[in-house]
Amino acid sequence: MAEITLDGVNYTTIDDKTAMASISNGNGAFTILKKVEIGGKEYTVTKVGALQGSWVDGRVSVSIPDSVTSIENLWKCSNITIPDSVTSIRSICDCDCSITIPESITALNYIRACTLTIPASVSTISEISGENGILMLSIKRATPPNLAKAVNLAKDDVLIVPEGAAEAYKKHPMWGKFKNISEDPSLNEEASPASKGSANVGSNKEIAE
Repeated sequence: MAEITLDGVNYTTIDDKTAMASISNGNGAFTILKKVEIGGKEYTVTKVGALQGSWVDGRVSVSIPDSVTSIENLWKCSNITIPDSVTSIRSICDCDCSITIPESITALNYIRACTLTIPASVSTISEISGENGILMLSIKRATPPNLAKAVNLAKDDVLIVPEGAAEAYKKHPMWGKFKNISEDPSLNEEASPASKGSANVGSNKEIAE
């Protein structure tokens, strides 16, 4: 395994053709290269490890190339557009709503204390948590995604769902743990063809408990 750091981005070889990019304790804007030369040999960047803002108050804004197919961890990030080439994201923590999750993602593992819009393509989420901050999720899927675990949810945590979907989420054993569930009709208009009956997010219409 060989590595190199260029413009604040660390690149580590995965095999004899591909490499992984990571940013640790960063602050500001970064660009991940599609191809990088390490030890005189060119590698294609296919994986992102951790994209991590600084421990105090830093956030990273990152440009990700379309050669990347998987992301391990987004933490304290903003202004990130994830390309359609990405098919898996392991965890998202303390990030803001300027992160765009593509329709190529069908499952998410762990989401903690962030503001995020989840596309209708996501049908499975392993765990959500409100620990160490406020969790605000806008979900474009009318049928609640499978959710195995929901922990540390408080009254300030918010769930926004497509118009007409609030009752289904409130009755779900995990999604129903949200104290604040509202509907947004703009979510319905953006549902992908593959998820008709699924949906989108926008001008919050509060649903009484």
